[in-house]
Amino acid sequence: ITAMSSSSSSSSSSSEDTNQPSITLSRVAFGSCSKPWKPQPLWNAIKKENASVWMWTGDAVYTNDSSMGSLLAAFSMQLANENYTDFLDSSKVMVIGGIDDHDYGVNDAGKEVSCRSCRICAYKRFITESNRNSKHPRQREQDEDEEKEAKQGGDGRFVRDGLYSSHEFG
Repeated sequence: ITAMSSSSSSSSSSSEDTNQPSITLSRVAFGSCSKPWKPQPLWNAIKKENASVWMWTGDAVYTNDSSMGSLLAAFSMQLANENYTDFLDSSKVMVIGGIDDHDYGVNDAGKEVSCRSCRICAYKRFITESNRNSKHPRQREQDEDEEKEAKQGGDGRFVRDGLYSSHEFG
């Protein structure tokens, strides 16, 4: 079974698909449109579904304005949300996602948004941190390996234009 998350990108660069043979994909949970400053009791119900993968399908966070500071604060607030962290801490869920306009911190944003690469990087770090909080060790290791590779100039998620990936499960 293959799961993909994507956003449009003008780049033709690609990286290898991620292979997750140790994950038997039995259930995928997905959602979007999180307002991190509001209570999020749904995470408890989502946790009970025992999903193998959680997919942010866009608008993982909303912000109060279009500044980069507000975007970073919104991602931090979501990562600190007690119900979200409990969901990540108590499950072995792998977190993936596709970026949408509010994930750039601006309504109807796209490739023309200012500091686009910084905003994409902030989203990628949000997904990486979500996996670090999760008990899913394989994805946490893969995220850390890709981040190290990117820092060394490789073709990891942190140097690729846009946000797109495919994941193959066992």
